[in-house]
Amino acid sequence: MPVHRLLVMLVLASVGSLPASTTRAQETVFYKCTDAKGNVTFQNGTPCAAGMKQEIRRVGSTPTVPVPARRAPAPEPPPAAPAYGEFVLVSGPNMARRPAPEAAALPAPPALFQCTVWDGTTYYGETATPEPRCAPLQVVG
Repeated sequence: MPVHRLLVMLVLASVGSLPASTTRAQETVFYKCTDAKGNVTFQNGTPCAAGMKQEIRRVGSTPTVPVPARRAPAPEPPPAAPAYGEFVLVSGPNMARRPAPEAAALPAPPALFQCTVWDGTTYYGETATPEPRCAPLQVVG
C-alpha cells in the first residue's frame, strides 16, 4: 500500500472517531463591573480592572422553535341574505328619472358661454359679448 493512501485512510479514521458535535452557538461571557463609587459598567469578554467588584454572567444560545406549518385559510362564510324591508328602491331599469319636486320651484340656471382670451385660454361666462380687454403690445427695437 502506498504511503499516500495510508495517510488518507488514517486521516479519515481519525475524523470519523471524533464525537459528533451539536451545532450550538458559542457561549458569551459578560462582566458586570462596579467601581468604588458604585458606577456600574458591563463588558463583553473582558474581565474587570483591578479594584472593581466583578460579577460574571454567561449567556448561552437560545433554542430556536421550528416555524409552524402554514394553515389553509378558513373559507369565508357566504354573506347573509338581507331581511325584507331593508331596501328602498331608488331607481330601477324601467323607471324614468324625474327631477325632485324641490328642483321645480328653483329658477333655471343662467346660460353659460365659453370665451377665448387673446392668449388662447378659455373661460366660461354669463355674457355672449364680454368686455374688451387690453393685450400687451409686441414692441421691437
